[in-house]
Parts: sequence; structure tokens; C-alpha cells
Amino acid sequence: MELLALLVWFVLVPMVGAGVMLFVLGFKGLVAWSAPYCVSCRYDLRARVPEETPACPECGADLTRDGAVGFVQRGARKGMVFGGLAMALIPLVVIVVFAAVATTHQPGPVTVTYVRYQTQPVVRVFDPSAFEDPAFWNDLHTEVLTGGLTNTQADGVLAEMSKHMAGKRPYGWGRPLTEQSAFLASARQANLLGDGALVGLADAYFGASTMLPSPRIREGLVTGEVRVNLGAAVEPAHLSDLPIVRLCAIKSVRIGGRLVPFWVKDVDKTGPLLTLELGELTAGRHAVEVEAELGFVRSGEVDAASLPLTDPAEWPATLQTRKVTLTNTMTVVGHDEPFVRLATGNLVDPGVYGLRVRRLSVHPENGRKLLGVEFELQPGYRGPVSFDVAIELGGEQHDLGPLYVYPDGPDTRASALTYGMTLDALDAGITTADVVLTPNPAHVDGFEGVTRVWGEVVRYEFLPLSRDDDPIDSRQNP
Repeated sequence: MELLALLVWFVLVPMVGAGVMLFVLGFKGLVAWSAPYCVSCRYDLRARVPEETPACPECGADLTRDGAVGFVQRGARKGMVFGGLAMALIPLVVIVVFAAVATTHQPGPVTVTYVRYQTQPVVRVFDPSAFEDPAFWNDLHTEVLTGGLTNTQADGVLAEMSKHMAGKRPYGWGRPLTEQSAFLASARQANLLGDGALVGLADAYFGASTMLPSPRIREGLVTGEVRVNLGAAVEPAHLSDLPIVRLCAIKSVRIGGRLVPFWVKDVDKTGPLLTLELGELTAGRHAVEVEAELGFVRSGEVDAASLPLTDPAEWPATLQTRKVTLTNTMTVVGHDEPFVRLATGNLVDPGVYGLRVRRLSVHPENGRKLLGVEFELQPGYRGPVSFDVAIELGGEQHDLGPLYVYPDGPDTRASALTYGMTLDALDAGITTADVVLTPNPAHVDGFEGVTRVWGEVVRYEFLPLSRDDDPIDSRQNP
């Protein structure tokens, strides 16, 4: 920006001034002698006899008065006019373009933190680049140790730090504060961090609390589940650098405005899984409200390995508590209504591009035949499919079980792709088999986000059957 200012003031602005001056001079033109003419109407008076023509033949002006007849004219110089115009306009256009670019890429408002380093006042600007700058945090850490940072300044740094974190990752930071750890530790030791600034840091670090959509529920079920997400999953080791911890307790749950009993089924790093007593819920979408209480405590007063603590009776003294209401919906599906529909449009044919039968084999096992079928997913295939798997051998069909594949965010979920069954006997002449995949959406009914699967039967015909069993034994047991 300093180089741009120098360019504007010492190059472009003088060019604009020179261009304006050249334009004016060119427009005024040069003075030149000419034939006599009437100043009033510029009529050519070369044929006039002064004694006989005291007035202008064209406009009647008195030619005997001083200055009525002109003998010089100014002629505009077009080259100078256009040259000056170009010299003035081109720098102006450049200045406007640079100003527009600078405005477009101007960073947002920044907070200036005044830090005294040794004996010289230094102004440090807190911006996104400073957040990852070890030198910035080392300077602040030094100021804390030397007593050069006030409570107001420390809280201001923490507030800007929290603002940056919340803006970049609103649902939780989810990573250690490596560069900032020394400053946070020394500022906490020196009692420079106020409760309000610490609570803001906890909110930014743990992120917004949310309630995830509940799994689809069949009408008539007595209980259902919802998971409360208290923010980003935080490893206990990450909390060693954090001066404050946010706890959460579930106070009540309402479905459609009706208070329902609940209990905590499980707790993981992101929050509790709640089991709800549904009562008589009809098919449709129902609003679910979870009221929670957030508690903020200093990290040294709670064991990180025991988090999250969901019982307020186990909480130490809190810096602050706050009530929040989390909302989402629960979908209840009628008895005869399918969760997942069969479709083919805009879906990839799994028989061609998705699933491949990798191997069919028969092995002896305790005097019987162990039949194995192994599938594999082709690269990049994510479904969604849900099948009943069967194999046809010698005119008989044998059911092997379910097979499903579906996308889950960036991941791909799939059932076991290896199947087996035991046969009493298998004719030695059978060396090929057919594998049949019949659509059955029931296998993915409980998977939220799967609304349709491939709806046509997939057949793999005349697949080679690897026979590792004893053919003589097969003939003796027809």
C-alpha cells in the first residue's frame, strides 16, 4: 500500500496536472496575424474600403470605434488537445482501478493492541496472520512476564482471539492452541484474564451447541433417540492449554411442546445421546426442543478425562451459567409408508459401475461344503444400494443375507462384503454360479439421509466357482 501511495502522489498526480495544462494550452491555441475581420460577427473585411464603409456589411457594427476590427486570431491545436486529454485521463483511470481493488481486498476491521516491548512503544495489529504468528504470541507472553500488559489489554487480546476462532470455525475449534499456550498460561497465572473474556474463549473453542436430527422413527414405537452435540469433539490432551472448560447438563426435552421423560443413554466426546419416551406420536414431522444449561469452570478445577460432565451436581464452582434451547425435528413415518424408495433415475447402475463379485469358492469343512462369496466396491462407488444377496447353484437358490452401501458425509458406509454358508453336498460338475441382488430398502431404513436406493435386480451370471473341496466326496453325497 505504501508503494501504491508513492506511485499515486509522485507519478500519476503530476501526470494528471501536466495533461490538464497541455489540454488548456492546446484548446486556447496560438496567436497568429490574420486578414481584418469584424470582431462582432467575424465577417471578413478584406474587401472593405474604410472611408466608404464605416459599418460592418454583415451585422452593422460600428467599425470606426477602437477594437471593432481584429487583425489576430487564435487557432486550437488538436494534437495538444488530444494529447493533454489522454495524459490526464489515463492516470485517473489507473487511480480509480487501484482504489477499487484496494477497497475490494481491504481486510475487515482490526483491533489495535498497544504493547510495550522493552522501553519502546510498539503497536501490534491483531489480524488473521497474527493468530498463527509465534512471534506475536511470544511478544505478548514476554509482556505478561515483565508486567507490561494490563488486564484490559489482555482481555482485549482474548476477545479478538475468540472472535477470530468463532468466525473461522463456528462449530468448535477442535484443535490445540499451540502458538497461544504460553501467553494463555502466563496471563492466567498473573490473573490478567477476566471471567467474561474467558467465557467468550470457551464459547469460541467449543463452538455452537446443536441437536442433530433424530433417526427416522416408525409410528407406534415407544422410545426414540436424539443426540445433543455440545460442539467440536475435544481431546483431553488439547484442554491442557485452555484456561476454561464449558460443561453442559440437559434439563428438559419437549416434543411438539409436550414435556417428555428422557434419560442419558450414552455420552461421547461431543455430547450425550438421549433416549426419549415418545408416547402416542402420529406420522409426520415433530418439533423437538432440548433445554440445556451451560456451565463455565476453570480448567484446573475439573479432570479433562472425565468430560463431558452432564450432571450439575458434579460441577465445581462455575464462573458463569447459561441456559440454551436447542431445536430440531423428528420424523415419524406411518406403518405402511416406506422410509426409503426404490429408484433408478440419476443413480449409478451398481451391476456395471459399482459392485463386483471378486470370488466364489467352495471349501471342505467337517465333511460338508463351505460356500464363500466375496464382493468388492469399484473405486469411487458410494451407492446408495440395499439388496438381499442370493446365489443360484445347480438350479437351487440360497439366500446369503443383506448388502448395503451408502454415502455418509465424506465417508462411505457398507455392510460386510463377504458371505458364507454351509452345504451338505454339492455336485462336482457345478463349476459356475449366478449371484442375484434383489433390492430391499428395509436394510437402510434406520440410516438418516438415505431416501432412495437402486430399484432393479442385479444379476451376475456364469461366474467361475473355485472348487477346493474333494470331488469324490461330492459324488458320494449327491
